[in-house]
Order: sequence, then C-alpha cells, then structure tokens
Amino acid sequence: MSPSISALYSQIPSVQTPEGISNSVMQFCQAPEFFPLVVQKQLRNEALKAFFQGRRLEKLFIGENINRFDAESMPWQVEVLTPEFFNVEDAGLRRLRRKSLEGAVVLLNNNDIAKARASGGYRDFFEGCAQTIFVAWDWDNHHWLENSVFVAAHSDLYCPAHHENLYLLSRYNWQIAGPVYCASFQWPRAFLSSWLPHIVGAQRSNDPLGKHVPYAMFNFRNSVIATLSAQFPTVGFSDQTFLSRTLEDRLLEWCGHKVHWIMPVLNDVPIRILDALITGGIPVVPASMKLLPLIREIPEEYILFFSPGDVVSAQGVVARAVKRFDEGGVDKIIERHQYALAHHHAETRISTILDLVRREFGL
Repeated sequence: MSPSISALYSQIPSVQTPEGISNSVMQFCQAPEFFPLVVQKQLRNEALKAFFQGRRLEKLFIGENINRFDAESMPWQVEVLTPEFFNVEDAGLRRLRRKSLEGAVVLLNNNDIAKARASGGYRDFFEGCAQTIFVAWDWDNHHWLENSVFVAAHSDLYCPAHHENLYLLSRYNWQIAGPVYCASFQWPRAFLSSWLPHIVGAQRSNDPLGKHVPYAMFNFRNSVIATLSAQFPTVGFSDQTFLSRTLEDRLLEWCGHKVHWIMPVLNDVPIRILDALITGGIPVVPASMKLLPLIREIPEEYILFFSPGDVVSAQGVVARAVKRFDEGGVDKIIERHQYALAHHHAETRISTILDLVRREFGL
C-alpha cells in the first residue's frame, strides 16, 4: 500500500518553513526605505507624463537581446542598442548618447540591463535621461531576483514575464505591468514566412527534441532531463551557443522533429513551448502547467502534457504526440505555426508593451 499524502508531506525538508519564508519577505517589504524610493519614482513618472502627453512615438531604442522583429515594418524609427552603448567612458560621447535618447522609448530586457549594469553605465543613463521612457521586459523574475530588483527600480515601466515574486518586485516599482509572457523571438516574422514551405515540408524525426541549458541550482529539472536523455539522446543538455548559430541552422534543427519535450526551470512558461508551435511541432509540457493562463489558452490539440510517471517511461507520451502530429498532417502544422505567429511572436509582445506605454504616459 502506498504511503499516505500526509506521511509524504511530513517528510519534506524544512530548512526554512514556507511560513518563515513568507514572513521574511513581508517583513522585508515593510522597510521604510522603500517609501522615498517610490516617491522619487512617482515624481519622475509625473514629469515623463507631462513631457510625453500628446506626443507621437517616433523613435524606439531596443536592446539587442529582443531585436527579433522586422523594424522596417514599424511606423516609427527603430535603433538597436548594444550594452556598450551605456558603458562608454568618454564624457562627451556619453552626453551625446544621452541627448540622442531624448523623447524616445528605450525597451530592454533584463539581460541587456545586466550587461550594462556592472560598470554603472546603465544607472547613469537612466538617472541622466529625464525625458526618456525606460521600459524593462524581465524574462527571469522567477529566479534571478538579485538582478530583477535592480531592473525594477531602474525602469519607468517594469514588465515581468512570470507570475513569481510580483509583490516583492512591486515594492521597487509600482509601475508594474505583467506578466507579459516571453515570446518566440528567434526568427523575425518575415523570415518565418519565407521559410514556411520548409516548415510544412520538412522531414521530421519521431524522437523528441529537448536540448536544455543545465543550471546547477535546479537539481530536480536536471534529474528529469538526465532521465529522459537515457531514453532519447535528442533530449539532454546543451550549452548557450545556440543563438550564435544562423537563423537557418536553428530553424532546420527545430523543424527536424515532430515533438519537443519541454522542461522549465520552475513552473514558468518557457520560450521553447512557443518555438515548438511556431515551427509546426507539438510541445510536450509538464501537466503542472496545464491551467496556467497562457498555457490554457493554447488549443488542446496543439499541445500534450506529461505526468511524473511519464518521465520514467517516456515512450508512451512521445508516441501519442507523434500520432497526433501524423494525423494532423500539413493542415495542423500550418495551424500551429499561424497560431503562434499571431499570438506569441516577439513582435506581438512588443506591440503589447508599447500599448501599455502609450496608455501610461499619454503618447
């Protein structure tokens, strides 16, 4: 007879109890030092609203980490900023660069800011550009809190991509808009359209693709991936050189498989789900995510869920996914691609964020 849920629950280690964690966070968030921070940010936001009210958005500066859309199709000028833009040491050049941002919106993600943070360059630009709206799209607020609190404090509109830690982060920035989920950003829309014949006609393996970057702190995830890798060598660990490969090379790899096994670091919504759909495949996702807002909106025939037992013996769920792919044929490949392109491409998310900017600052 299996042990009871109560017995198993009582065996969970309690280095720090959930109550203790909650009390610590709540106590920390009542620190009086937060009040002058939010007052100063309110004064800055009011000045920005007064400056931008009724103006047109004519120029957008975007970080290189999220430059994955077709700028020429946009109704305003777009310029890509590398982290070096903020790290320039020459005082005269720094002044010129600050001046170039005047009247513009700067949209960065947390990785862009992290690269320009250590030198103090990003902080200097944020504080020195009183007529620039800085928007941060934070993809890692579920686990990289040390960076996220800085990003929240040093942005005029903070857009976390995940549900986690929103109370804590709202203490650093009351102008919090989210979650604004991550998106498929590997391939520009025009590139995907030009490669649609290959997405539809590619010869695909029945083995699932699931190469994940290993993170030491997430032992449970690493164990799941290692268990799956013993059954399917196409699932396993990779390095972080993937994005240095060409657009074509990456697309060919994704289109080479019918099924994509997804294992998030926590219970977050990873980009891989959306990349699988946009390349016509079927993502296989933990059942614990089934009722999350973004996931439950995906049509049920486009996605499959695995249970803890499926990890030990994964052949069954993979076979079901392959069967669904084969039975759907070309029509369903196109449906999945068009659904993801319309609802979950980076261009769509950026438009959502810019709509929030217009709403908040009167552009």
